[in-house]
Amino acid sequence: MQGSANIVEYSTYCVLYMTAVLCNKYVLTSLGFQYPTIFQGWQALVAFLLIWIYSGNQLQQLTISELVPWIPAMLLYIGSIFSGSIALAHTSIPVFLLSHGASDVILIICDDHLPTGAVHVGIPLKLSALMLGLWSVHYDTPAINLIWILVHAVFSGAYRAVAYWYTSPQWPYSGLTAMQRQTLNNLAGFLTLLSFAFILGHHTTASQEFPHFSNINFYIGCICSGVLGWAVSQMWNKVKPGTLTSTSQMTQMAAKVLTLIISMQLFPVQHTLLLWSAILCGVAGDILHILGNMFQESDDLRHEVRDILIGT
Repeated sequence: MQGSANIVEYSTYCVLYMTAVLCNKYVLTSLGFQYPTIFQGWQALVAFLLIWIYSGNQLQQLTISELVPWIPAMLLYIGSIFSGSIALAHTSIPVFLLSHGASDVILIICDDHLPTGAVHVGIPLKLSALMLGLWSVHYDTPAINLIWILVHAVFSGAYRAVAYWYTSPQWPYSGLTAMQRQTLNNLAGFLTLLSFAFILGHHTTASQEFPHFSNINFYIGCICSGVLGWAVSQMWNKVKPGTLTSTSQMTQMAAKVLTLIISMQLFPVQHTLLLWSAILCGVAGDILHILGNMFQESDDLRHEVRDILIGT
């Protein structure tokens, strides 16, 4: 029964991930709501409220000494969702997903031990995939939009690295639970992006220039994007209850591949040889990363069994 439950959870995560990305792309590109402070602030607010409703007040017993070490991660998280919104709005989903492979590289580099050889080979493949993807669209995409893709990769990778350090046993200030960290991320994201929306005048510009405020599909898309963003993070907590394993990485890769395939049908892109080369490089890099972790897990298991046998 446990195996069947796991399969259901993995499949659910893939479907939720795909639906969330497609829904965000619809609102940002098809409807053209390109005000990231408002859109991401809304998503952060919905996630914060849903966590509060379903998991209770996670900040009730929070202390300053627990909060302060997590502030850098909150800032990186805000930068990640803000830049990701701009990147997704102006580039195709395949290129956007390739940036996540580059963020993997930052996480690997910040790991506390040298990864296996397979993971080392995957690093240049992931970076090459993103570069090839950017080159495949650079003729018809303004340079500033390509830069936002790179910014998103850096912010996302840096956030994941800080989150990894925070949960590492060697880190002395890891007092927050995963739910508390998510709550703080969303609360900080909402308050910061709401403030910038007013400072930059996005609320006024959107009310004057956005043509779809009378379109019911816009409101349905916004509600779904907020709920799906929260659902994806909750399901990811079930798929990856602790450290990142090869199984959870395979689930991530399956979610990205499924999203890529479906998105190319719903949001047509130019099928160039360069783009497909980038996609294949990215998938190959992910596979090598997974294989490297599988070898590492098998080595760790052998060491654990040996320790038990010799009584140490």
